[in-house]
Amino acid sequence: MVNYGVTEDGFNKKSFLDILNSLENNAKRRFGENVDLTPGSPLKLMIDLMSAELVELWNNLDSCYKSGFVNTATGTSLDNVSKLVGIERSDGSPATGTVTFYRNTPLTESSYKIIPADTVVTTADVSSIKYVTTKSVYFKATITDEEYDTDEETTVYNCENYINSITSIVDSDGTDYTSDATFNGRTITLSALSVPAGKTIKTTYVPLSVSAPIECVDLGEIGNVNAEMITVMSNPFDFIHYIKNEQGLSNGVETETDSELRDRIVNARESFGKGTQASIEYSVKEVDDVSNVKVYNPHRINTVESSVGDGSTSIFVSNTPIYKVNSVTGHTVDSFVEDTGEIILTTTVTDGASVDVDYDYVLPGKIKIYVAGGVTSDIVSAIESSRAAGVHSIGYGTGDSNADGDDGYPYSWFYRPNSALIDVTVTVYFDQDSELTTAQKSDVLASIETKYNSYINSRDMHGRVYRNTLVKKALETHTDIVDVTFDSWAYNSASESVSTNYIEVGVVELPIANTIVINDTVVS
Repeated sequence: MVNYGVTEDGFNKKSFLDILNSLENNAKRRFGENVDLTPGSPLKLMIDLMSAELVELWNNLDSCYKSGFVNTATGTSLDNVSKLVGIERSDGSPATGTVTFYRNTPLTESSYKIIPADTVVTTADVSSIKYVTTKSVYFKATITDEEYDTDEETTVYNCENYINSITSIVDSDGTDYTSDATFNGRTITLSALSVPAGKTIKTTYVPLSVSAPIECVDLGEIGNVNAEMITVMSNPFDFIHYIKNEQGLSNGVETETDSELRDRIVNARESFGKGTQASIEYSVKEVDDVSNVKVYNPHRINTVESSVGDGSTSIFVSNTPIYKVNSVTGHTVDSFVEDTGEIILTTTVTDGASVDVDYDYVLPGKIKIYVAGGVTSDIVSAIESSRAAGVHSIGYGTGDSNADGDDGYPYSWFYRPNSALIDVTVTVYFDQDSELTTAQKSDVLASIETKYNSYINSRDMHGRVYRNTLVKKALETHTDIVDVTFDSWAYNSASESVSTNYIEVGVVELPIANTIVINDTVVS
């Protein structure tokens, strides 16, 4: 007999057919084997209706049961489970940056013009991305005594806005630099005099621009765009001639997925014991802006050592415990003894003969941590608070340029991963009947480039960049794209075959988008 409901093997729910058969059998037991259960009979109709309702009930009971377990809970139920271990789902954040509003000529009015908060600006592509200004800014006819503090002696500095003309430049001591000043865009160059360090330069000038902070209205990576892609005002002001974002936006973050949250719950549960690899890894991952963490415990060192044979099949190395023997010149390794340093070969080594042994050994009590992102002081604090007293996270005093930490906490250092530069060149084929203009196609190509940058830069250490994913992201960008071909791609300048399914970077490397080239043509 099949058991339903909560069983030793979990929750076993009844299917529609199970319920239907059960009700029909009960009807036969109650009313006799000859009861009319033909389609359309009153009793059959009642049983069918009840079965439909009961299957929904069983489905809800199944969902209720699964909602209490980390491996099966989803959505809000998983959020509730996460609170049991003291963590919450990481909300996505919108991309933020700055957009600049320009005039071709200076304002003629003496009064200022306001660009209010919540002004809507967008990209110019077909499926435009919307942003709003997050505070009001004022376009003034003249900027008076805008201050710039000099940290060191200088002849070049930047104003906040593009310049049409300079009225005066004086420093905090009253020295006048106006007569020898030239400008280009925002940058002022003093050709005759330099301003000493520790001074405040006061510049009065006529501006041609004003900048405002913006935020994408949608959460996530959708708002990450290249420079000069935000060029449209939804409701243009007559005193603004054009706009653009001078810098790209790249800080939009997706809301944490169920899978990602589930992994954090598991790690958090394992992290309650201080000093474990899981607890250290979890603590560092919780630091703001940390994207990747790898803990090598115990720390392993590779070395090549010369060993002298004694006429037997055994040789010895000086560093123990041995983690792995990679090779012995001219011989095959049979086995090794970790603690004694003995390596047993399949053939004898001539008495007095030297062989080179390539092997890895471990340093008990020492770990090596690689961290991508985050502020150094915060990471050191996380390591210091989670490592056991006898555990030493190496890096201090090594002289390694990738080592990072605080001299005040020499046992809580870490390493930054190396960059794995990824180059990609693809050709996008537009439908021959596409009605997109040249400018619109350029916007589509720029959007693909942004997607490629976001995808590659989001990979983990020792991660893979998949060719099919890059093709898919391009095809999804616009319905007029009918094909995408891979022209070339490379890893740290080393070309990879275009038929290779993925590029996998080194164990302590982080994929970084380097040169992304998106060509286009029309299907003939």
